[in-house]
Order: sequence, then C-alpha cells, then structure tokens
Amino acid sequence: GEYFVDIDCDDDCNCSIKKRDPICQISAKLAPNKIGGDRDDNLTISTYIKDEGWSSCSVRNPSSWWCAHYSDAKSFGTRIEDMVLPSVQAEFASIPEAAGGTFMFTVSHEIDKYSDNYPFDLYIYTPNRTFGPYTLIEKGATYSVDAYTMDCDKNCDCSRPIMAASLL
Repeated sequence: GEYFVDIDCDDDCNCSIKKRDPICQISAKLAPNKIGGDRDDNLTISTYIKDEGWSSCSVRNPSSWWCAHYSDAKSFGTRIEDMVLPSVQAEFASIPEAAGGTFMFTVSHEIDKYSDNYPFDLYIYTPNRTFGPYTLIEKGATYSVDAYTMDCDKNCDCSRPIMAASLL
C-alpha cells in the first residue's frame, strides 16, 4: 500500500521518522465496460500546484509526489488459430493525499469505426463515495476526450465530478 514518511529534525539534526497512512486517498479506474473491438483509452489526472502550475499523472508520467499511475486501459483480441480470444486491461491511478485539492480526470479515447460502440467506464473512488461509471455517448458516438473536475476540501469531502473542458 501507499503511505507517508514524516521526518522531523531538531537543530542538532537528530531526526525522528514516523510512518503514517494517507488520510484522504482518492483513486480512479478506467476499464472496458464490455468486451468488443480493439481500443486503447488513456486516463490523465491533473492538479494545479501553487508556484508550479498544472501537473499531470498518466501512463506517460506515472509517478510524482502527489499521484501514482498504473497500467494502460486496453481491449483487444488475440488470434489463436481460428479463434479470437478477447483481452481486457484496466488503468488505475491513486492520489494518496487529496485534501484541499482540485483534480481533473481526463479520458482520451482512441476511436475508430469499429470501437466507437465500446467506450470505457471511468470510476472515481473517494473515502466516502464512489462516482461513476462515467461514459459519454451521444447519438451513438463517443467523444475523443472527456474531462471531469472534482474538488476535495480540507476535511476530504469531495464534490461530485462535473463535466469540464479538457486541458489536453
């Protein structure tokens, strides 16, 4: 699991080290909702860090001090002789300390005419609630990018994610 290490040193460099669990951990999962078609969707989580600007966590930038990202969401078929075996893989990201933060969850869809009917589902988990599945289909088509923002206050009360304009 994920945890924090607090190091407290006095003026003489005598330090105490203490391990502690996250207080406000949130996570997100992007997963195929059904098997069908070849598809490769991506999840990026962004947050604004004072004096640094926007920071992102994704398959291309999998670890930072505020987020850890695992895997890549895919759906594909593997041909073995005259059979096609479906394979699916979910994508997961974890923010160990979300209190007082604003986060944008962006899903980039790799859409072609064969995979358009199989969008992936986004789930967002907070200590008190699960949000999702979020899947945007309009008139039978998915968009190439979906984005949702969520605020968590200092007590880890996180708002329902709302649709937003993507940073990507």
